[in-house]
Amino acid sequence: MERQIRYLLLLGSYDPKTRNLMNYLKDELLKRLVSQKILVWILDELEVYRFNGRLAFAEFWDENKATIYIEEAGDIAEVYEITLKHTPYDEVIYQFLKEQLKIEKFERLSIFEKLKTLFSFSLVNVVIRDREETRGGELIELAYALMEGYADKTWFFAKRCIEISTMVESIIIKAGSHMMAYRDENDLLEKMLELIFARERR
Repeated sequence: MERQIRYLLLLGSYDPKTRNLMNYLKDELLKRLVSQKILVWILDELEVYRFNGRLAFAEFWDENKATIYIEEAGDIAEVYEITLKHTPYDEVIYQFLKEQLKIEKFERLSIFEKLKTLFSFSLVNVVIRDREETRGGELIELAYALMEGYADKTWFFAKRCIEISTMVESIIIKAGSHMMAYRDENDLLEKMLELIFARERR
């Protein structure tokens, strides 16, 4: 039976501290959302491929493992877990899909195509600012989500001690998006759970 694609997309800076926070959130959310069958994906663990008019979402969650979700008409039609025996990973995915699904055309989406596709299917997008000193990539991802029309399901969470610029606040307000401060990782986790359950009730 096909299952609707339902996932929370985590975005943020990939410095070690923020990445550890996202890994913690992913693990804890998956434990608590298992009955709801909601996935939690971190952006830099994902690639999206187009083949024969369909999409494949590849989650590279381990150095040697990946899960491939095959989309069809907005649903998950098939799920495969594979072992990554060599790189480049694109070639591994292509060879696997060619063997399993007899694919012909195959391409990896560009970064902005990937973002737009992931934003469009997600249940909610969460952008995290846990440190002051980042390269600002998470703000670009936030701006792109808002620019592409996904303001309503995109939330910007910033640690309470971090000062957010007036420009960022104005962009979020004008786009009709959402911003919330958090104290620590447990506070952030609880607020994200509350957000997910609220989205589910819609």
